[in-house]
Amino acid sequence: MSTPHQPKLRFFSNPRSRARMVRWMLEECGADYETVDLEFGPEMKSPEYLSINPMGKVPALQHGDAVVTETGAILAYLAELFPEKRLAPAMGSPERASYFRWLFFVAGPVEAVTTARNEGWLQSQTHQQAISAGFGRFDDVLNTLLHAVAGKRYVCGDHFTAADLYLASYIGWSMMDGSLPRRPEFEAYATPLLQPLEAMAPAGAPLVVSCERLIRIDFAAVGSVLNWAAEQQAQGRAVHFTQLHRLVAVLFNVIGINEHARVVLRKN
Repeated sequence: MSTPHQPKLRFFSNPRSRARMVRWMLEECGADYETVDLEFGPEMKSPEYLSINPMGKVPALQHGDAVVTETGAILAYLAELFPEKRLAPAMGSPERASYFRWLFFVAGPVEAVTTARNEGWLQSQTHQQAISAGFGRFDDVLNTLLHAVAGKRYVCGDHFTAADLYLASYIGWSMMDGSLPRRPEFEAYATPLLQPLEAMAPAGAPLVVSCERLIRIDFAAVGSVLNWAAEQQAQGRAVHFTQLHRLVAVLFNVIGINEHARVVLRKN
């Protein structure tokens, strides 16, 4: 792939992170880019990388002397950098308002509330805490997200934009890991948009699912993951699970074994 946009883009990534969304966006743009894969831990916290992103997280995008971090910001930056791809609505159009609204709704309330829910921080949320939190309550965010996509092929206008890429990615993967419940509206919106990702995977390459950062999961989500894995294998795609002992430990907690025995995660 080549592009007249110079200098060449450097994309800092980890395949088991939100950087997957940025890679999809780079491919949609037809960008010429270099990928720098970083492992979680010391490599992301090295002085060299901290000079690029002081948070020590991925994704990050370097474009000459410019650095952009945060997934939503990178998507918006690339949409502006490649206007010919029409991944952002026209300046001044009504669709552009919806575009920015839903891009940053994912980056703000959706990201925050799903993290809080996964960590168990909402189990005893008080009325005052809901008022103070930017996301309010989980159901507030869920219902707003349903309203955004219900009955729509695209969330702003009549064609695919970076807002769709962000929404579909987050909805699809969050339904898979249980961060968001499965709803017909989510399925109808996200599934067709995520299909192009299948074509991006190298022929014969296994799909790797890491459980490294798994904290909680319910039975419905486990069933969804297993059904998805079975569908992939039926289509001839190998699925590899890594750090599977974390999934087993979390399941022991769900079914109550931890009430009778101590469950400890293996260190290696």
